[in-house]
Amino acid sequence: MSTKLTLLQYNVNKSREKVLIGLLEEREIVKFDILAIQEPWRNTSNGQGYNPSNSPFYLIQKTSRDSERARTAIYVNKRIPKSQISEIYKEKDLISLRMSTTKEDIYIHNLYIEPLPHSTKDLPPILAILQGLLKNKGRHIILGDFNLHHPLWNDPTYDKYHYIADNLLDIVSEIGAVLYTPKGLKTRNCQRGIHHEKTTIDLLFSNIEEIETIPRISENLEQSSDHLPIETTFRIGDISELSPRKKKRLWNSLDSELFLSIFDRETLYLANLSLNSRESIDYYISLLTKAISLAMNIAIPYKRGSPYDKGFWNQECRNEVLYTR
Repeated sequence: MSTKLTLLQYNVNKSREKVLIGLLEEREIVKFDILAIQEPWRNTSNGQGYNPSNSPFYLIQKTSRDSERARTAIYVNKRIPKSQISEIYKEKDLISLRMSTTKEDIYIHNLYIEPLPHSTKDLPPILAILQGLLKNKGRHIILGDFNLHHPLWNDPTYDKYHYIADNLLDIVSEIGAVLYTPKGLKTRNCQRGIHHEKTTIDLLFSNIEEIETIPRISENLEQSSDHLPIETTFRIGDISELSPRKKKRLWNSLDSELFLSIFDRETLYLANLSLNSRESIDYYISLLTKAISLAMNIAIPYKRGSPYDKGFWNQECRNEVLYTR
């Protein structure tokens, strides 16, 4: 299996003709391992989704002949053996898959949360189910159309806020998952009369630390939905291939703007924490260290070392490993 996992998340607005047909015919689409689709099209006569016979993917979706429409679907690239994929949970608003790799199991959770009033405080049942699924041992990727607003991912000029977004953050933080979607990334671009809404509601969280490409809009795959396609690439290589002795950072290639934006995002609430006990100070330091590590992992690329280079296992190298775990 490849040492990379490339995903595309996309709310296709229930459209086959305008979105899905064109998307699956794009030449570039074959590079993706997983297509996490929200609000897919469904054939009302047999409940099936759209996936032509020449598609490079096989489709996983809850099918139903009644009026209940599936709001999530996952396309898995056929180059991934079916023996490596297990369906853990499959309902209309959540599909969870387990992908077996030589390193560890990776779980992919594709969610859709219907729009809710900002004042809602009752936890949507789908989030309670997700919380249970996250107890599975392994690494997790949680992505989808959450229809939630929060200062952590809103554009600074957008002040709407859902109470239950805090519940979502609590649930994903239990497994050490962090938000990889850049703050203010416009994932929904919708014209409603005279109002043009550009919001960030399609999100991705994960506790996989090795990431090659943070979520970004894939402009050339846009197919006239009111949402935009978002691509992300994780590194999931063997432990031996990613061992600390072979990892060298390209410090000269530091993207300082990206580093600072991630660091600012991850430390947004540190100023609100109290520092009146040893435990609170330890907690503050752990969050600060995690923010630095995440910013380093994303903003400073790695150089693949020579297999003949034994390296120098000095204190500087040891400290780097400690702070990037």
